[in-house]
Amino acid sequence: MKRLLQPVALLAILLATLPQIAWRPNMQNRPNLLQNVDYRLDPLAPTMVNPSAALEEKWLLSSIREDGAIAMSPSKDRVVPYFSNLAALALLNRNPEAVKKYIQWYVAHLGKHDPWGMKGTITDYIYKGDEEISTLDYDSADAYAGTFLTLVLEYHNATGDSTFLETILPQLHEVANTILALQSKDGLVRAKISDPSKYLMDNCEAYRGLCDFSHLLSMLGDQTDAVKYYRKAQAIRQGIQQRLWDPKTNSYYWRVHWLGFRQRSNLAKWYPDAISQLYPILTQVIAPNSDEAKAIWDSFNRHFPGWPVLNHGQKFAWTQVAYVSFKMGDMERSQTFVESLKRLFEVKGKPASWYATESSMLIMVKDILWQDSNRWVGPSPHI
Repeated sequence: MKRLLQPVALLAILLATLPQIAWRPNMQNRPNLLQNVDYRLDPLAPTMVNPSAALEEKWLLSSIREDGAIAMSPSKDRVVPYFSNLAALALLNRNPEAVKKYIQWYVAHLGKHDPWGMKGTITDYIYKGDEEISTLDYDSADAYAGTFLTLVLEYHNATGDSTFLETILPQLHEVANTILALQSKDGLVRAKISDPSKYLMDNCEAYRGLCDFSHLLSMLGDQTDAVKYYRKAQAIRQGIQQRLWDPKTNSYYWRVHWLGFRQRSNLAKWYPDAISQLYPILTQVIAPNSDEAKAIWDSFNRHFPGWPVLNHGQKFAWTQVAYVSFKMGDMERSQTFVESLKRLFEVKGKPASWYATESSMLIMVKDILWQDSNRWVGPSPHI
C-alpha cells in the first residue's frame, strides 16, 4: 500500500534523522542519470490479452460500482482514487467502456470536497449502500493527479477516443495544474497542502503524469500547453536527480521533510525506503537499461531475495514489484512471483489485504509473460 506511515512525534523524527540532514545536494561524483532516457510513454497495458487472466479480471470487474467508481475490493465500500487509477490500467484492452465510465466518475468529483478549495483534487470515499460519503481527505494530491493523467493518456492510446477527452480537457487541465500548484522552486512537488513533504514515489508519478498529459495535448493539437507541461515535468525530474539522489549510497532519499532535510533510505527496509527506489524505473525517470537502474534493481534483490516467493514480511503482495521486474528484463523473477501467487491462492484464496491494484498489476504481468512465452502465437495455461 502507498504511504501507510504511522504519525511520529516531530522530536523523534528530528533525533532519528539528525545525522542524515543534508541541506544541499552533493553534486560531486553524481552519476549522469539524465542520459539515454526515453521520455515517450512505454505501453503499460499489453496489446495482447491473456485468456488465463480471466478469473483475475472477473474479480477486478466485480469491484466496480454502478456509478463507475472502482472500489478497493468487491465489497465496494471504499474508493481510493489513487488505487482506482492504477486498477483501471488492466481494463484498457479488456473493458475500455468501464475505464471511460470511471474517468467520467473521477472528473465529476473533482474539487467537490477539497478542504483547501483546490479544484483538481479528489477525495477518498466510503459507501454505505448507495450513500456516498467523502472522507474529506486524500493521501496525496500530487500522486492522485499524476496517476490519473497517465490513465487518461493510456485510455487514448487504447481507444483513440479524442472526442471524449476533448470534452473533459478543462477538468484535465485542473488536474495537471494541481501538480503545478504544489511544485516548489527546486522542481519537486509537495504531497498536499496539509503535508508539504516531497516524496520520491509521488514525484515520480507526478513527473510521469505531466509527461503523459503533455503527450496527449500534443496529439490533440495543443502544442503550446504541451510544451508548458513538458517543461514542468522536466523540472520535477531534475529536482529528483539533484535533490533526491544520494551519491553516498547510490540510491535515492525517500523524502524531503517539510522542514527541509532529506531522509536517507534504509535499503534493508521494505517500505517506504526500498520500494521507493523502484519508482524512478517504473515511471521512466531513469531508463531501465541504465547502469543506475541496474544497480538499484540488483541492490533490491540482494536485500530482498525472497520477494518472488512472497517472502518479504509484508501483508500486501506488492505486485508492482513484478511489473518492475518485467521492465528490468527479469522475466524469471516475474514468472516465479506469479506462480507463487497461484499456489498461495489455490490453497488459501485471496488474503484480506488483496485489493484492486494488486489484481490490475497481476493481470498486466500475466499478459506480459504470456506474450513473451508464446511470441504472439497462442495462450499458455500455465501463467
